[in-house]
Amino acid sequence: MNLKNFTLYLSIIFSLNLFAQNNVSTLMEFDNAVRNSRVEMRKYCALVSQLMKENDEAKKNEAITHISNSMERWIEVSRFYSNVPAEYSGDDKFAEKLNQLYSKLEEMKNKLLDNQFKDSFDACAAACGLFVKLHEENNLDYAVDKLFNLRKAVKKLQNDLINNNASVIEIGIKSILQKRNDVVAVDTKLNPGLSDNEEYQNYIMEVSALTDEIAFNYFNKKEIQLEQKLNDLFTTINKAYSLAL
Repeated sequence: MNLKNFTLYLSIIFSLNLFAQNNVSTLMEFDNAVRNSRVEMRKYCALVSQLMKENDEAKKNEAITHISNSMERWIEVSRFYSNVPAEYSGDDKFAEKLNQLYSKLEEMKNKLLDNQFKDSFDACAAACGLFVKLHEENNLDYAVDKLFNLRKAVKKLQNDLINNNASVIEIGIKSILQKRNDVVAVDTKLNPGLSDNEEYQNYIMEVSALTDEIAFNYFNKKEIQLEQKLNDLFTTINKAYSLAL
């Protein structure tokens, strides 16, 4: 290879590496922008869940502040409507999905202002589901999504237990086992801060241990305080979820 061709070769390699780095950077920038908005949304959701039990003006005002902050931070997300990360380039409804998410933020705030706390909280849950759908439909593997799916399965099992729906308890326990496995096996590539986060890892180990304990005792007909164990599992999942976000 002569010097001219070698120089051209190096130039091409450099350009390809730069292109790849820019793609990674764009996805990271998008994720960070979304995370900044979602952190405020999560704080709002926690407060609204309390307002569903008891109306408190101070908590309501704090919740309004957080959801307003979330909406303001979504402005940073909106710049990706036309600057789509490479990982979403095949999603022709990318901008539409982001608009749906912002609409949910608006719905949360409007319902909150009208003291419709249950509807406001439901809008938050729906938004979380839309985030999961956005990622999964584009083959992106995030720990927070796997934890969301696990928490949802645990909540369903809790409701089935309360409603004495014994016929689906076994199905529900098998479901949380599978979804626990999804959490444990999550790809660390898109979750770089979690692989060396000791607090998060401890919560995941506790989630795993509680899930195994529930399943082992249930299927081996051993005595177990299932309702209490599910409550403990739900609480621990929420702690891990906060760190994964």
